[in-house]
Amino acid sequence: GEPTAVVIRLAGRAAPDGASTTVAGTEDTVTVSVSARVQPLGPLPLRLEVRASASAVVEPGAADSGALVPGAVGPGAVAPGAGSPGGPVP
Repeated sequence: GEPTAVVIRLAGRAAPDGASTTVAGTEDTVTVSVSARVQPLGPLPLRLEVRASASAVVEPGAADSGALVPGAVGPGAVAPGAGSPGGPVP
């Protein structure tokens, strides 16, 4: 039942630096997606994009409260450093 902006900030805290976080939903479901470029072999020049998403049923009453507007998509890019865990959520 959290507002879209709060969901994006929380996902950004859990994501690595430079990750992209989006939130999309309907009246019945919400999906949070995170993607990031990683270098799995350290200093070698191999970079891969990894993605993950999670979906859930909207909590009763959340759609009525305006917590997530159906079809809403949050900002695509999380500012560098926003993916660092432990920061405060405004």
